[in-house]
Amino acid sequence: MKALGWSRRDIHRALILELFSQVLIGALLGLGIAALGSLLAGYWHINVSPLGSVPPLPGMAPLANTIKINIKRGEMHK
Repeated sequence: MKALGWSRRDIHRALILELFSQVLIGALLGLGIAALGSLLAGYWHINVSPLGSVPPLPGMAPLANTIKINIKRGEMHK
């Protein structure tokens, strides 16, 4: 840039503009990925065992002792 006749101030402005644009694009992409992830997570169902009835291995949990948590509505179903 110096070889093309740019002043130190012009180079500084160009670098600041480039860095700012990269940060802005990265932030928008990050927010978009987070929004997509939260939409997809709304369709997950999590089974949680009540305290005191946790089996030694996860596959040994009877379905009658689990609580189904619907993430999308935030309701708890037994």
